Amino acid sequence: MVIIYKGIGKELVAHQQRRRAAAAAREEQRLSPDGAMPAQQARPEAPRPLDDSAAVSTGGLGDRTDTPAGFRLGGQVAAPAREPTPHDRKALYKILLVLAILVASLALSIPTGKDAFILGYIAVIAYAVGGPRRHNRPWAELGVKWGFVKDLRRVWYLAAIDVLLQLLPPTFGLAYLLGDYPQLVRHITARLPVNIGSSQGITALAGLLATVLVLTLIEELVFRVTIQERLSWFVGTPAAILIAAVLFASAHAVGAAGSVPVILLDVAAVAIDGIFFGIIYAKTHNLALTWAAHFAVDVVGIIALLVIF
Repeated sequence: MVIIYKGIGKELVAHQQRRRAAAAAREEQRLSPDGAMPAQQARPEAPRPLDDSAAVSTGGLGDRTDTPAGFRLGGQVAAPAREPTPHDRKALYKILLVLAILVASLALSIPTGKDAFILGYIAVIAYAVGGPRRHNRPWAELGVKWGFVKDLRRVWYLAAIDVLLQLLPPTFGLAYLLGDYPQLVRHITARLPVNIGSSQGITALAGLLATVLVLTLIEELVFRVTIQERLSWFVGTPAAILIAAVLFASAHAVGAAGSVPVILLDVAAVAIDGIFFGIIYAKTHNLALTWAAHFAVDVVGIIALLVIF
């Protein structure tokens, strides 16, 4: 019996020594600059625990998703903690809340003509920017990326078609058939307080173009980058494009004056533009490209209103 007890004692001592050696090897690998161990210092295999209570993790934080940034795992720097995957319930609740705020602000602004919709824009932009800033998500999630020319080659025809629609708008033809063409032109032109026949008008036009440059960026960030993209996670891209286009067109009805058919024709024309912008963004996920297409379409539309129609 004494011999048996001595043998068990020696085995336990050897077992503890092997465990300490394994722990020291893991610590050395974690602190190593290159994360690699020479062959002669290969980590010995850790003994298998007898039960679950005695189990010792050999990978440290290897199976965790909230590993602090910069912590080395197996010679590699762990990725920073991120927000759950886009398709989880928490993300759905967030986008529905932001969407409700935007819709409520538009519902308040359209009949009153007040600028309450700006609060909805602010809420959407804060939600969009908060992802990359607070959850270590890439800025490419907001369409901030390289490859403008490459993406333009893929969708240039969509932007060209939309530009042509500004020169030959189908809603103008429909308004002509309904006898509302003069009212529609006056209605749209009323949103552009520019008298091109005076020096003050030219100055106002330059200021208008500068304003359009900023507004188009804000609208793309709100309706395409955020509303359309987030909704596409749950309802699909086609439905998301349509919803974003309708909201985009509704924002242009704020302060609108005129008969219901004229207002609906104006909103329909803007919605068509929104669908083109939505398709461009869905194909490229490039904010700069969609912004440029939106600005070009608006500039052509303004020139057409002032010169042609």
